[in-house]
Amino acid sequence: MTEAQLTQRRVILALIGAIAGFALWFLTEELSDLESGGFGLLFLTALTVGYFGPLLAMVGPLSLPMAAIRAAIIGGPAALLFSWASFRFETVERYLETAHPILAFVILVTIPVPFLLSEGRSSDGTRGWRDYPALFQGAWSTLVRYAASWLFVGLFWLVLMLSDAMLQLVGIEVIEFITRIDPVPFALSGLVFGLAIAVVNELSDYVSPNLVLRLLRLLLPLVLVIVSVFIVALPFQGLSNLFGSFSAAATLIAMTLGSATLVTVALDMTDADAVRAPVMRLSAQLLAVLMPAMASLAAYAIWLRVADYGWTPDRIAAALLAFVVLGYAGFYALAVLRRGAWMGRIRHANILQSLVVLALAALWLTPVLNPERISVNSQVARFASGQAEVSDLDLWAFLNDWGRAGKDGIERLREVAPEGTATLLSTRIKRAQDSGSKWQFARDDRKDNSLPKAVELVPVAGGKRALSEADLKNVSSYRLTRIVKGCERKTPKGHAGCILLRADLLPGSEGEEGILFFMTGARNLDHEVILGTRGAARVSSVDLTGWAQLSIDLIDQLAEGDFQIAPPRIGAIRVKDIDIFIHP
Repeated sequence: MTEAQLTQRRVILALIGAIAGFALWFLTEELSDLESGGFGLLFLTALTVGYFGPLLAMVGPLSLPMAAIRAAIIGGPAALLFSWASFRFETVERYLETAHPILAFVILVTIPVPFLLSEGRSSDGTRGWRDYPALFQGAWSTLVRYAASWLFVGLFWLVLMLSDAMLQLVGIEVIEFITRIDPVPFALSGLVFGLAIAVVNELSDYVSPNLVLRLLRLLLPLVLVIVSVFIVALPFQGLSNLFGSFSAAATLIAMTLGSATLVTVALDMTDADAVRAPVMRLSAQLLAVLMPAMASLAAYAIWLRVADYGWTPDRIAAALLAFVVLGYAGFYALAVLRRGAWMGRIRHANILQSLVVLALAALWLTPVLNPERISVNSQVARFASGQAEVSDLDLWAFLNDWGRAGKDGIERLREVAPEGTATLLSTRIKRAQDSGSKWQFARDDRKDNSLPKAVELVPVAGGKRALSEADLKNVSSYRLTRIVKGCERKTPKGHAGCILLRADLLPGSEGEEGILFFMTGARNLDHEVILGTRGAARVSSVDLTGWAQLSIDLIDQLAEGDFQIAPPRIGAIRVKDIDIFIHP
């Protein structure tokens, strides 16, 4: 290619990048306030991202006209599906906040790229998009080219900001003035990215994924050792920290996917390119055989979570991910155990699993796999059958996270509410409607759940008036939870791990005050001030002389009546309502 042709290619890709950046700014900034056009705006934005992203990825390996056609094949259907799914919600903002559709859209516009790159560029001239060497090379080279180009964009902005800072030292603010124009940062970033893509394409012989792949191979033995230790230690440590734990399942899924990636990297495009050292090949085989153990444990942990609490969109996504990793793990292990051409079978499994992931992402955006509707049906059924109490229902999610299906589910919950729960259900629904955030709803909910428990569990020393909900109205939900947990503990003498001591401790205010002591561990105490009816008096803390010497025995002594109310042993000098005193 001549210098003039190279220059022309750079200009074209830079212009494409600038147009993409400007279009993205225009759609997200200028049209975002059009309430009636929210869903149309979403389609145009998705089409812009879904078209220009693959276009810039394929230009270079493919000619511009061919890349433009194939980018349209990717971006058009992806944008349609992404926009179609948004009608599950009343607003685009709520739809995008769920995040799952965005991930599905990213899958739809990335996975097809290597398939369309390899079509017509097969290494054997016959297999097309099924040619694994072409797919492998296309996927990893696209990743490296994109990463290098975005790195250059970051460096460009760093240099630009440093240049602006230096010029401002001599009173020149032209760079800051230009970048303050709203579309400039978007268009300029796109222009620089397109230019970087063009240069990286020219240096494809030098900017290759080989270095990254060789480095990743080095992690293979380390990961094998870690996975082996985990599996060997599991029977001795037990499964109490694993089954039913969502975070543990996520860790196992991530580790399984990481293992699959390392095995894939070790096998490379063909047997001739794969790792040759016996230790590395054995590591790849052993890791492939161990993958089903991790994947199965992750799937079972998710299943237990679903059995206990029902379906939610997050659990549906986790279950689908577990299904995918089970597929990878099963194919990899069987390929190795069958011996023979095990490398070729794993490569074929990678193609199949990529198509499965692509299909699942597409289904997520269609009515066939509507996670909000599935979740609502599950939670309503659990409530109607008595498997879930009113307090178990995530009503904030019904109203705010699960779209139209969630709001319909609220009415269904009212219809199936068992006798005696309708009032409590209505109260919690009203609270969810009035709460400004999920955190506020959860906080108020925890307080309502903990308040009656605390009133029921806290004993009062010396036969004084029992604790009431009014006494605890100013106590935070976090502190109430700690008080309840403390009461559920036992002292050395078998008393409840909490007690309230009432006395007239503030002569200047009406009624009795109190100090609620509660256990926070096997040997630790905490306290909460309980104020009576008071005028201007305010108490923000309690001063306990000798607090460091107090122990759990204090609760036993108070419970057995071994205490007395005594006047304070502190004299004070009062100067204009300020008391000056010395601790004894």
